Amino acid sequence: MRGGVPLPFALIHNRRSVINVWNLASAVERCLDADVAGRILHVSDPESLSTAALVNHIAAALGRRSMLWPCPPHLLRMALRIVGGRRIGQRLLDSLEVDTTASCKALGWQPPVSTADGIRRAIVTSA
Repeated sequence: MRGGVPLPFALIHNRRSVINVWNLASAVERCLDADVAGRILHVSDPESLSTAALVNHIAAALGRRSMLWPCPPHLLRMALRIVGGRRIGQRLLDSLEVDTTASCKALGWQPPVSTADGIRRAIVTSA
């Protein structure tokens, strides 16, 4: 993003659950106080993002305009397979969204930091 290279993700409409470190810390802290021993809990930021939306959030956090161009997902996937990037294609193009409803209810928890603010904080912190 800092280099201003256009990325071919404008047509990617996948859904990815992400969690920022502040929401993760909040959820872990809540787990220490809750009776959830032995349970598998799924937590995430309040908003799932597409790859394109994630790029847009990162660009906004950097104070830049995102430069996305439309490449059909099947062509992008095929190009990545040709160069040996099948797993990269899965990470960029496929959806991986978790349902946090039961976990949030069991913990009595909601993520305190918005998705956009978590990305902004992470960018500012790493700069």
